[in-house]
Amino acid sequence: MKNISALLTTCNLIFIPFYILLFYGGIRVLSFPVHAIEADRSFEFKRVDISDGLSHNMVNTIYKDHRGFVWIGTQLGLDRFDGVEVKPVPSLKDHSIFAVCETDSSGLWIATDKGLFRMDYIREKVEPVPLSGKLPRLTALYPVSDDFLLAGSREGLYIYEKEATRHLIFDRDVFSLSNLISDIKESQGDYWITTADGLIALDSDSWTYTLYRFPERGKERNDMTTLLIEGDTIYIGTRTAGIITFHLSTRTFHNFSSLENHHVKSLDPVGDSILYVSTNGGGIKQISSRTDRRDPELY
Repeated sequence: MKNISALLTTCNLIFIPFYILLFYGGIRVLSFPVHAIEADRSFEFKRVDISDGLSHNMVNTIYKDHRGFVWIGTQLGLDRFDGVEVKPVPSLKDHSIFAVCETDSSGLWIATDKGLFRMDYIREKVEPVPLSGKLPRLTALYPVSDDFLLAGSREGLYIYEKEATRHLIFDRDVFSLSNLISDIKESQGDYWITTADGLIALDSDSWTYTLYRFPERGKERNDMTTLLIEGDTIYIGTRTAGIITFHLSTRTFHNFSSLENHHVKSLDPVGDSILYVSTNGGGIKQISSRTDRRDPELY
């Protein structure tokens, strides 16, 4: 299932997609885009915030499960949204939620500042899942298969498989920026991981890894926040330098788009040549992945 971020309604869609625009303090826009199949580009936005029952106006992640429920992870809890009502998860009140995913249809995995949690759909019970005997602050999740997932943290990667855990660090200094993970994806037998110090290629069989950094003259681009893999190209959002790309065939970085707001939060494709880019405070941008041409903001 896809990560999604705010409710979009329009009368001219082939089917009903989702977008979310959440306003922080009524002024600052936090936007998180997703796939949309559209007949035109006339959008109507609905605001969802604490007045609707949201735990907090600062939203970190949103996920749609296989049943169609939307899970909204905020700075102060996890909420379930059915398109009408926002329902909080009481046991995760005051937890910062950074990622949500499923590995099967039985429940939800939840990455928080207080460790990994598992929600059982049938029992509607949430329980902590220790990783290497502790509950580390987690920042990213990637579902591999049933009861097998990767959990990114500020102290490296946790590999959880059938209740067994191994902890992989990418620098001996556990507090190194190379161990601060922001996103995880898979392509061509490798897991690709964005960190605050570059891009990591992790072999899914041997668990050996290679760290790729942008050249010294552009080293600020190594503070990476998210990634999207399309064919031979990895589009990478950064915290201070907009979007860069990494080509799998040549294993080289290239500049792509600086944007007016340099802090990129998420990247999502629409069709075969359009990227929707959400920024931290700058709304949603629409970019052609072929030409880097920027259309007017969606919001």
